[in-house]
Amino acid sequence: MAAQAGTSRGLLVATALTAVVFAVELTGGIFAHSLALLSDAAHVFMDVVALAVGWLALVQARRPATPRRTFGFVRLEMIAALGTSTQLLYMVNFGVGILLAGIAGVLAVGLLGLNPTSGNALLMPAFICVIIGGMGSLLGSIAGGILLGLVIAVTTLYVPAASEVSMFVLMAIVLSIRPRGLFGEEGIFG
Repeated sequence: MAAQAGTSRGLLVATALTAVVFAVELTGGIFAHSLALLSDAAHVFMDVVALAVGWLALVQARRPATPRRTFGFVRLEMIAALGTSTQLLYMVNFGVGILLAGIAGVLAVGLLGLNPTSGNALLMPAFICVIIGGMGSLLGSIAGGILLGLVIAVTTLYVPAASEVSMFVLMAIVLSIRPRGLFGEEGIFG
């Protein structure tokens, strides 16, 4: 019971601190006319709501069963967990992907230099990695990237003139054997 009280207290403190951050960002965004601060304040507000719902579920779950409600209040924790927004998870996943792509771009600039057509050299191999691995499959894209990297490296070592063509040959071989790619699923896109 003491652990639950500590958890409840910690969750309440986290909710209060997040609410303070929300108020500061909202005020700063209004006074600075900053859309970035206002949009982040909206995000932090949703965090406050999620923390408050979690705290309320935790408080309700500690209530004892009554003759009228013998099922117990523990199920409220499950109901609060069901409120997890899958859209928010998709957005976070997309944001992490953008972050990783940005980091990869910054690292690639050190190797390739920066000009208006910088991404063109990496665009086709990235597209072929996704096609080889299978559309919609993260594991397939990773496997396709590793396989494509190995083929290009070996081809560059033994036949440097054919290194550009080797990725297209690999794609043709994989797609002739398995048209969906290595890890692609049938009917995923229609």
